[in-house]
Amino acid sequence: VEIEYFEHSKEINKLKQLVVEKGNPELINDSPETAPSKRIIKLIPEYECNKVSVGASIVGLIGIDFLKGACKLFNDWITKL
Repeated sequence: VEIEYFEHSKEINKLKQLVVEKGNPELINDSPETAPSKRIIKLIPEYECNKVSVGASIVGLIGIDFLKGACKLFNDWITKL
């Protein structure tokens, strides 16, 4: 994320703080209006056009194992697949 949007470090830090406050990345997905992508777009509008490619880049950088460890529901879902 910071590689693609390094000029938005303040906004990225706000998103990181939100995850820390909620205690789990999955807990910020509490309504259609406040879904993670909506929160990112609100802070970084150009993300909207790049959501798919940036999402793939993020997973490539942090790895699927990190996501599975940080997100229990995601891990449970991917394990069932």
